[in-house]
Amino acid sequence: MRLIALSPPQEYPDEAHIVNELFASGLQTFHLRKPAFTRETLERYINLIPAEYHRRIVIHSHYSLAKHYHFQGIHLTEKARHSSSVHRIIRELKEKSLSTSFHSLEELRSHRRRYTYVFIGPVFDSISKPDYKSTFDPGSLRETIAALKKRNNYVPQLIALGGIETKNIPTAFSLGFAGVAVLGAVWESKEPVEAFRKIKTLTDR
Repeated sequence: MRLIALSPPQEYPDEAHIVNELFASGLQTFHLRKPAFTRETLERYINLIPAEYHRRIVIHSHYSLAKHYHFQGIHLTEKARHSSSVHRIIRELKEKSLSTSFHSLEELRSHRRRYTYVFIGPVFDSISKPDYKSTFDPGSLRETIAALKKRNNYVPQLIALGGIETKNIPTAFSLGFAGVAVLGAVWESKEPVEAFRKIKTLTDR
């Protein structure tokens, strides 16, 4: 099962050091999402990460940086999905992974772009956002994922997002997801690295 970790949207004490420990603990895909960061601020953050780990980073903004760093890929926000300038960058980055987030089954059913994987959520009630509740019915979600997998055309990996923690990872797997993305379960913990390691033991099975 694929395991993805997202950065906290706001700055976190000693964050880069913790991220480097997550990489050393086996994290293969790290989504760097800092909505308020300027290009310069984001680049300073990236330069705190050893170059050997850059291939595990997916950025959510300032996509042109992907031309200068060996990132794993880029993640399109809803706004970016409709940007012609972003489309041009995508064409130049064919070897990179491409992902996005959908928040409804209808969005999932109607997608046309060939994404490497997509986040679906919130599948469970969010840990980092107490008012961000799941709106998905497990039965409908399971049926939709199963139906998509039966289609003849290309289907990206589906990654469960929102409220992911150790107790519900087996449920996410049973719904048909190929992986999970964690945020609050790691960054709301007193020991983020240890929390990640516990989650990783479940996804490695």
